Amino acid sequence: MSRRRGHGEGSISQRADGRWMARVDLGYQNGKRRRKTVYGRTRKAVADQLPRILQAAQQGNVITDERQTVDRYLQDWLKHKESRLRPRAFATYQQAASVARHRVHRAREAQSSAR
Repeated sequence: MSRRRGHGEGSISQRADGRWMARVDLGYQNGKRRRKTVYGRTRKAVADQLPRILQAAQQGNVITDERQTVDRYLQDWLKHKESRLRPRAFATYQQAASVARHRVHRAREAQSSAR
């Protein structure tokens, strides 16, 4: 019996750090290759997640990236804290978030110009 998966069925492999990884190719979007990767401690854990990912991809459901940007996190955090903070404290936090947003933006610009 063959151990290879068919085209479009995803792949499962063990990483150097001992964790298992399952990866599904979602095709290309705007000239960039899109993949969905999940990690787990055991092969069974990632193998159980693979059919769910494949089914979502076949149905055309958008599989979003679970990672969150610093900017988005700060916006959500401020929205959550607004009712619990005094107006002056909220304004200070808002200003700090704005500074952080600009620094992250500048870092991205510097990184892209260095390439």
